[in-house]
Amino acid sequence: MSETTVATRRLLIVDDEDAIRLVIRRAFADFQVEDAADAAQALMSIGRSAPDIVITDIHLTGMDGCALLARIRESHPEVPVIGISGYVNDEDVEDFDFDAFLLKPVELKQLRERVLTVLDSRPGGEN
Repeated sequence: MSETTVATRRLLIVDDEDAIRLVIRRAFADFQVEDAADAAQALMSIGRSAPDIVITDIHLTGMDGCALLARIRESHPEVPVIGISGYVNDEDVEDFDFDAFLLKPVELKQLRERVLTVLDSRPGGEN
């Protein structure tokens, strides 16, 4: 994916921990980044303008990340969603319909590579 393409990509980060959102935001400084502290904020943001990709924690206050994923799949099935969590086991992950899933603590290089891979595999990606 070229740097010009990355700069035009919109990323939504959903996590109820401010520090996590900030760290991920910094790792994707070359993207257009929005963030949300909960699923309700995320859905409002997506309703205004759908991002190119969403990164969401599974364990959120209120609606969890799996319910958020289901809502995104209903309204914007073209938007890929990457799940992150530190509180699931391998069997649970297989039940999720995320485009990718990473365990916390997330290595930012690995997260970035996964985001670029998922974006490249979608229609309009570089592949």
